[in-house]
Amino acid sequence: MKLAYAALVGALAVGLTAPAQADILKFVANSSAQNFTTDTELTINQDNGAFSTRFRVKKQSMVVINFTAECLVTGNNNSYVDIDILVKLEGETTFNAIPPSNGDNALCAPGNNTGNSWVGASIAGGQVMPVGNHTVKILAKPQGTLTNVRIDDLALYVID
Repeated sequence: MKLAYAALVGALAVGLTAPAQADILKFVANSSAQNFTTDTELTINQDNGAFSTRFRVKKQSMVVINFTAECLVTGNNNSYVDIDILVKLEGETTFNAIPPSNGDNALCAPGNNTGNSWVGASIAGGQVMPVGNHTVKILAKPQGTLTNVRIDDLALYVID
């Protein structure tokens, strides 16, 4: 009986693996309202008013960036606000959209033209990133016929 129990415990121990764990590389937030009608780099860090933030990747891995915010678009039903998550890798000179950012990632659209259709929404993207200190920013691009976009209570998480 002891031998059968020991064999069972040994078999279970070999078959068990540690659960996957994600590390939060960066978190920034801004509860202040931002109103705009043209392409705008959002202020993502309320503490210092920054439009971008840096994060460090310690080993090449899949990095996921999640942007969440309350959003209101006032305008015609064909309008919305597009959100692109842009990353500049260490050593590069330009920011590039990470997948699935492609210029058509609607965060919110008007339910009507009265400006009372608030939503809490999220956009996420990810890509394999090399070791280094990288920078992320959020570009909001109003689309269609609108009179205002308001984004507030935003948060940005960089997860490895």
